[in-house]
Amino acid sequence: MKLFRLFTEAAGWLQIAASPLLIGLLAGAIVFFYVPGAAGTITAIILVLAGLIIGIVWASKVARKQGTINYISKIYRSPEIDKEPKP
Repeated sequence: MKLFRLFTEAAGWLQIAASPLLIGLLAGAIVFFYVPGAAGTITAIILVLAGLIIGIVWASKVARKQGTINYISKIYRSPEIDKEPKP
């Protein structure tokens, strides 16, 4: 059971860390393709690394504070389903 919890927490950590990384990758790709030369390449690399670092810090903070699966379940919940229909 402990191995399953470790696996799910790791999967949640990756999901949380991936979102800033993807934003950094998108911003880095835009800069890379629209700014010519070494300046564009260096800026793109910095943006991607910033997204990676922010993702790691955010995911680690969430994991220490409340657990990644608990955090993700709060994001994905649908309170409309929890309400009982009125007769």
